[in-house]
Parts: sequence; C-alpha cells; structure tokens
Amino acid sequence: MYTEKSIQQAICCLFLIAYIARSHAAVVNIKSKGAKGDGITDDGQAIVSAWNEACRREAPSSVLIPPGTYMVFPPIDLIGPCKGPIKIKATEAIIKAPPELEKFTTTYWIAIRNVSKLTMIGGTYDGQGEQTWLQNLCPDGGPGPCPLPVNLQFTNVTNSLLQHITSTDSKFFHMSVNTDGIQIGRLSGVNITNSVMRTNDDCISIGQGCRNIRIKNIMCGPGDGIGIGSLGRRANEEPVQGIWIKNVTMTGTENGLRIKTWPTSFPGSVSDLHYEDIIMHNVSFPIFFDQQFCPLNNCQNGTASNVSISNVSFRNIRGTSATKVALKFDCSADVPCKNIKVADINLTYEGPEGGPATSECANIKPKVVGHVVPPACPGKRPIEVTVEKLQFLKRVQEFVLNPKPPLEMIDVLVVAVISAIATAPAVVMVHATTAPNPEYTTWKERDKFVLLWFKSTFTDHALALAVRSTSSRAAWQTIEKLFQAQTRAC
Repeated sequence: MYTEKSIQQAICCLFLIAYIARSHAAVVNIKSKGAKGDGITDDGQAIVSAWNEACRREAPSSVLIPPGTYMVFPPIDLIGPCKGPIKIKATEAIIKAPPELEKFTTTYWIAIRNVSKLTMIGGTYDGQGEQTWLQNLCPDGGPGPCPLPVNLQFTNVTNSLLQHITSTDSKFFHMSVNTDGIQIGRLSGVNITNSVMRTNDDCISIGQGCRNIRIKNIMCGPGDGIGIGSLGRRANEEPVQGIWIKNVTMTGTENGLRIKTWPTSFPGSVSDLHYEDIIMHNVSFPIFFDQQFCPLNNCQNGTASNVSISNVSFRNIRGTSATKVALKFDCSADVPCKNIKVADINLTYEGPEGGPATSECANIKPKVVGHVVPPACPGKRPIEVTVEKLQFLKRVQEFVLNPKPPLEMIDVLVVAVISAIATAPAVVMVHATTAPNPEYTTWKERDKFVLLWFKSTFTDHALALAVRSTSSRAAWQTIEKLFQAQTRAC
C-alpha cells in the first residue's frame, strides 16, 4: 500500500530524473536526424534539426557530424540564442555545397546567428565555387558582377571559438580565387587561431562593429594581408575596438597590416589595436594606414576621411618589403591619427629601386621606441614653446637689432642658429582650421631674426658654410672663425 510519503518521494524522483535528463550534456548525431552522408543526398535539414535540439538544451551540447561526405543545400540557418554552450564537431567530415549557383537564394551558404559560447571544431566546408568563377554569371544567367554566397556567415556571435576548420573554394568569401579568407563584422569575443590562409584577397577582413577580436598563429599568403575596413562608406557604422594580432607570418601578400577608410566619409572610429611578433616575407606595404581608400578611383573630391584612428601599437615587426615604402601612414587631415606607437621594427628592402626601405607619413606623429627600420616618419619635430625659450627669443631679437652687440651674446646667437636649422616644425597649419600652428609662427620669427643678422653680417658663402654645419660643435666653430676673420678685417 502506498503511503503519502512514498508518493511524494516518487514524484521528487521523477522531477529529479527529468531535470538530469534535461541538463545532462547531449550529443546529437546528424545521422539520427536522417543524414545519409553519401555526398549526393541533401543532408542540410538533418544538420538544422540536430542544431535545434542541441540548442534547446541548458547543459553544454554538441552537434556531431561524423566522418564522411555530406551534400548540404542552402540556405542553412543555425539560429540562437541557445540555452547553453553549443558545439559543432565535424572532424574528418567534408561538407559540400552544390556547385550550381542557381540553387542559392541568399548571399550565404551556412549562417550562424545570435549565439554565445559557440565552438566549431574540424571539418572541411567546400563551397565548390570553381564553376561559378569560370562562368562569371549571375543566377539569372546575366553578366556579373552580382551577389555571391559566402561559405560561412557569423552574425552576432560572441565568446566563441573556431578551431581546425578548412573553408575552401567558396563562391565568394573564404579561401578562393579573388575572395577573402575570413570576413567578420559586428562580432565580439572571437578568437581566430592556428590557421593557414591562401587567398587572392584579405586573409582576414575585419569590418565595422568588431570588438575584442584575437588573432594568433596565422600563416597568410598569397593574399592581401590582414585588413581592417573599409570603413566610413555608410552612415552609423559601429566602432572597431580591441583587436589583438600576434604571431603572424605573411608571405608574398599585396599588403601586410592595413587599415582602410574612405575619403569624404561618414564618422567612425578604430581604436585599441595591437600588432605584435609579425614576420613579413616580400610583402608590399607591410604597414599601411590608407585613409584615402578608393579602389575604383571614382570617389568625389571633398573632405578627408572622418574615421579616426587612435591607440595603435606595432611591436616586433620584421622581415622584407617588396616595395621601397615599408611604412606608410596616410592619415586623415581632418582627424589625424593619434597615439600611434612603433617599437622594434626591422623591415628591409632589396628590390630593383635600390636603397634602403623608407616611410611615408601624413597627419601623424608616431611615438618611436627602440630600434626602428626604416625610421618611422623622420623629419623635423615641432619646437616646444616655453617661457625660457620665449626669453631666449627676446634676447636674440635684441642682439639682431643691436648694431654693435656685446660679445657675450654671441653664444646666444649660436644656439639660435643651430635651433633654427634643426627644429623647424613639420605642421604649418592647425588641423581642421585655417590658423597657423603657433609653433611654426614662433620658429618662423626666430628664423627671420637669425637670417637677418646673417645677411647683414656675413657673405653668402659664409652663410652657406654655417647652414651646412652638421653638428652644434661644427656650427660653433664655423661662426667663431667667421667672427675672427671679420674682426681682423676691421
């Protein structure tokens, strides 16, 4: 006879069993959902069904794609959010898309959306894009260009890991002729590691809205390097922030580490980027900020880019450049690049143009640390206007205007000559205004005083000798000899 207590215990056990069954990690094999794995039958819906079941589990769950060859017709939509962490394991599996472009009604083959804590391990995702490349036709039979499907599309995927995946022969992006290897946008918390990429476009392309992206242990080339952008072409683009790129080897790529923004652009920002331990083998433009990106040369003449680039560091970048310009910072005149740090760079050039590698810079003042080859943005730095220097300029002015200056002021003039030669500011105008740079105005006045005195005191030949001085000591010796010669002549 059942007592009330025994009934309560039985009910509790049933609830406990149900809870354990619901929360226990599950592995959903796509073959249990009807997948054939013969490379002919469409197994796409079996994958979707397995995903939906695993996604409903509160405990960590997996979709298992066993070794074999699977034909998967598009579109495949794997949608979250899922109740718990989810994994797709496809080790030694080959997942193939149909080669016919007309079977695609979307711009993707497999899409994963609105998922956190996703892990994808193993598998070859074969887009079978060669037929599309050769035909160069749109699905309706018309000529290109037309929208083409990517292999894998990730949207709003966070805190996730992709590991040991091969994406090949995509009809558009992902490891194919004239395609990007991996293109990401509006993602956060993503790691891309331990990958080999051979493409004819970006190995990795990072678009707007990407945050907290870590890229490590990558071999890239041939291709177009690792690029951020292009940015600023559309309104309301989200910032790119927090990108770490480390231990990357690039071989024969058209660009290395590039940031590209459109001229006459909408506002945007790129910040908190860190490049470290990068090896370049015969790479064109190893480091390139391109804020006048206009691939078809049909951009409207107007203002500079309104996308800001700030807080970027380069450390331990070494190798060879295929172009004489190894460092190219073409920053916006309206929003100059800020807080750019370049440390321990060694990029050499041995091409047909001869000579060492060089750098080209516009609207940037990088902080240089350690040994940097080629010198990053060399040139004359703006002077710092201090009270002491203003007093010094006043003494120079008194000296120049005095027809018979006291000899003790000659030391002052020597310093003025050397300073005027060596510290001309690089920036003439204040950014985004029509006002002169105060530092430039100060230098110009000082330079005028010195030149007036030179012209009134020395011959043109003597002036040339002083200006050609390569050191403070040489400048002082030259001027001292000139004074002695003129004193004897008097």
